[in-house]
Amino acid sequence: MPGVDSIVSGLVTAISTRFLLTLTSCPSRSFRVTLDTDASSTDTTSNSGASSNDKTTDFWSLRVLLQMNWRIWDFGLLRLKLKQQEQTIQAERSALNQAKNQVTKGVVGAYQALSNAQSRLLAAEKALDLAEELARVARERFQQNLIPNSDLLQAEARLATARKALIQAQYEVRIDQALLRIAMGTEKE
Repeated sequence: MPGVDSIVSGLVTAISTRFLLTLTSCPSRSFRVTLDTDASSTDTTSNSGASSNDKTTDFWSLRVLLQMNWRIWDFGLLRLKLKQQEQTIQAERSALNQAKNQVTKGVVGAYQALSNAQSRLLAAEKALDLAEELARVARERFQQNLIPNSDLLQAEARLATARKALIQAQYEVRIDQALLRIAMGTEKE
């Protein structure tokens, strides 16, 4: 933790002349600080002139055990990072939902277009059957001289138009089938 390092270095410089400082890091922002007097240091305030080996007059022993638990104030950085991560997750979920909706919309639209094309194909097949029957009847009636040649030609023209419509409907069904496969991702474009 950057804030703790600067605090500890300040304490070490302030106390190092008098005490031995031991700092051990414990889990969850707990620190154990042990202050011990240095056995080799001398008391500079003493004017007794005694030797440094005489510990009864010049040295004193102090042992302090201090255990502190505190939350280091990070000026809201942790809360800000958490909020940013939540917003990032929410944006990614929104983008995922939007992509799902676009794919679903494309597949549904392609399926509806295919369904409509198949309906048109069925109608074109029935129209072709009807045009073929009308052309057959017109030929028989023409052979019996019951209708003029122009009516026979009109029936043949309607038959050709029905065949063209059937071919167009088959083409649209195949195109819509390919578009549906592309929308579902089962075939490359």
